Amino acid sequence: RRVERSHTRRRRSLLLGAMAVAIVVLGGWFLVTGPLLAVDSVAVSGYDRPDRAELEAAIAVAAASGTAIRPPVADVREAAEAFPWVESVQVRRDLPRGLTVRVTPAEAVAVVRSPQRPPLLVDDRGRVLERATRAPGLPTIRLLKPAPDPGAQVPSGATAAIGLLSATRPEIAERVRGLGVRDGQLQGELADGPKLRLGAPDRLVAKGAALAALLDHLSADEERQATYIDLSVPERPAVGGIAVAPPPDEEGLE
Repeated sequence: RRVERSHTRRRRSLLLGAMAVAIVVLGGWFLVTGPLLAVDSVAVSGYDRPDRAELEAAIAVAAASGTAIRPPVADVREAAEAFPWVESVQVRRDLPRGLTVRVTPAEAVAVVRSPQRPPLLVDDRGRVLERATRAPGLPTIRLLKPAPDPGAQVPSGATAAIGLLSATRPEIAERVRGLGVRDGQLQGELADGPKLRLGAPDRLVAKGAALAALLDHLSADEERQATYIDLSVPERPAVGGIAVAPPPDEEGLE
C-alpha cells in the first residue's frame, strides 16, 4: 500500500506539473497573440499621394491580424503593395503596442502608349502606375496591344524597354520615343534624331552604355545626318547615313 500511495502521489505530481506547464504555455500564447498586445496604433510615413487615407486604412486592417510582439509584416506589406504607387514598405515595432510603416513610393520612369488606352505612367519594374495626365521629359514606350490596368505589369517586351532606359543616362532616356519590341526586335527612335535598332531585348545594360558612348562620340551634325543607330551588337555599333568610328571606350559594357 505504501508503494501504491507513493506511485499515486508521483502521478499526481507529474499531472500537476504538466498542467502548470500547459497553463504557462497557453498564457504565453495568449499574451503574444491575444488582445493584451494587439496593435493599437499604426504610423504611416513617406507617402503623400491623394489615396493616402485609403492606404492607411488598408494597412490598419492588415496590422490588426498580428500583435506588437509578432507584427504581421507580410500582411502589411501585401496590403500596401496592392497600391500601384507603393514600391516597398518597412515595418517596425513602436513599443508598447504600435507599428511604424515607412513607405517607399514608386517613381514614374516612362509613358506607355497603346491602342484603345490613354497614356499611362510606369515605374522601373514595368508596373503601371496611373494615367499620364502630363509627363514632361519622360521617354515613351509603345505597345501593340492595349496596356494593362494600374497595378499590373506591362508585357515582358516593354519591361525590356524600361531596362534599356534605366541603363542609359537620363538626358538620353528622355529623348527616346516609341520604344518597343516588334517581331522580336527592340526598336525606337530619338527625338529629333535617328531610328534605334537595338536587336533582341537582351544585354540591356551594355546597349544602354553603348548608346550613351556613341552619342557622346557623334557631333550634332553627324547625329542630324544619321538615319539609324544599330546597337544589336553593342561592341560593334553602326550608324546609318554617315561613316563613324566606334566609341573610344568599349570596355566595361557588359
